[in-house]
Amino acid sequence: IYMLEHFIKASMANTDGILQIRMLWAKAMLCFENAKKNECISLCDEILQKAENLPDEYMSLKILISSNTMLLKGKVLSLAGKISGENGAYAVLENLRHVFPKTKAALASYISEANIFAKEGNYLKAASLCEELFNTNPDSEYAPYALYQAAQYYVKTQAESSYKNALLLLDKLCEKFPENPLAFHARIFQCETMRLLNAFNEAKNLYLDIINKYANNPEIDTAKLGLGDTYLAQPNKEGEAAIYYEKLWATPSAKTEIRAEAAFKLGFALDRIGRKKEAREVWWIAANELLNSGESNGKADYWIGRSLLYLARSFDADKSPAQARKVYDLLIEKNLPGAGEAKIRLKRPNKWATL
Repeated sequence: IYMLEHFIKASMANTDGILQIRMLWAKAMLCFENAKKNECISLCDEILQKAENLPDEYMSLKILISSNTMLLKGKVLSLAGKISGENGAYAVLENLRHVFPKTKAALASYISEANIFAKEGNYLKAASLCEELFNTNPDSEYAPYALYQAAQYYVKTQAESSYKNALLLLDKLCEKFPENPLAFHARIFQCETMRLLNAFNEAKNLYLDIINKYANNPEIDTAKLGLGDTYLAQPNKEGEAAIYYEKLWATPSAKTEIRAEAAFKLGFALDRIGRKKEAREVWWIAANELLNSGESNGKADYWIGRSLLYLARSFDADKSPAQARKVYDLLIEKNLPGAGEAKIRLKRPNKWATL
């Protein structure tokens, strides 16, 4: 920041002020990245004032600077908790759309304002802003994302009518933008939303369609995992779910976190249908293989920890303290999720007491 201040002073002789504005913008961005919110807001105001004084020959640049500065100011005001009122984030973002309606910053302001409403728990308002962005600018680069975000906000309301709205928007995204990378994720999200509506057969069919249509997509294993989840969520379908989980667990090319999740759910499905010995073998073998592979990560560790915790609980239920201790010790040694419960279990006089 000291060097930027030096450049700003050195640029005072620049009559058109462009260099000075560039330096102020760089400084504002540094403040934004370092959470110096009040200083960033002041810099935005200074930039806007200087941009206003630029000669008319720089009109296009003036619009670019002013619109992006207003967008930045709206974001920073939100982070600073200055949301409502004449000088709050809402007012700044709405004014941006009024003054510079055709700019990229104005389009992005819909997304920014929707995020603010979502943080306040007003998901319906957030969704409506994203829909407004799409409806007023259906061919913009932000349109697919606006539809996807609106669908996500609708689902967060946890209302059946909103789930149905989400499905309609996701359909619209896939039909209008079939080649957009978001189309694949939209279809996956549709399946998840169908499951929330207990439309398991529809979800199953869509998952199968995704697996066929997007076979070469690097994220296709998420669809296969979701298909297993769809069966697992239904009564007496654990055997079918186990088939898909086992295939994923046995796929070396699958991501480690996918294999870890599949292994846990495979054991869970087997345990539910009374194949307890097989479930224990899956949990133990998978956990050790993944831990020894050197490819584990935070997401994988979560599922490895769950596998070991369920395995230890299974031994606890059968009053097999030696086996349970071995598993609890591994949880603690590797500091996996579930290590806290393992420590509590090992300290209890009655090892089989319910937590």
